Amino acid sequence: MKTFEIDVSGSDIFEKDFTIVVAEENNSNVILAYKFTEQISRVILSRHGQNLYRYPPSKNGKANLKVRLYCVAIHYIFKELKKRLKLTDACLLVCRDFSGHEPDIQQSLAHLLEEALHIQLEIVFTRLQKGSIADRYAFLIRKDTHNKFTKMRILISLEEFEIFMQKK
Repeated sequence: MKTFEIDVSGSDIFEKDFTIVVAEENNSNVILAYKFTEQISRVILSRHGQNLYRYPPSKNGKANLKVRLYCVAIHYIFKELKKRLKLTDACLLVCRDFSGHEPDIQQSLAHLLEEALHIQLEIVFTRLQKGSIADRYAFLIRKDTHNKFTKMRILISLEEFEIFMQKK
């Protein structure tokens, strides 16, 4: 079973260049990230305010929306990793960046990775060491203004996010 670290860089998911990184523990050759664009963040916030998503435009609804966006980005990162590495199982070391939302993250990742991608999971919420691979690359990719890390980044369209956020 491969072990992956998951970390973010940025203080808020709607902040410019908020970055989520998944890195194989102790292997700097397996790193994938998603960097939120200002445009996607702005449109999602606007549509959330218009009550177009299943999360109500309230403080609690916005917090749940952030957790969902985080989990959906991880879903698409693992979808790509599954293709590249032929993953069937994984241990996730998830940094506690969304304190208090661990049960929601656990449930969402179980659905998005186990049920949708058929990857058997073990999820551990932890405080990643400063300087871990995921920690370092989350910061580097977030601060990359010259697109030097494009091979480590995946693209997710607004429509791909909205598949998981629309009201049913």
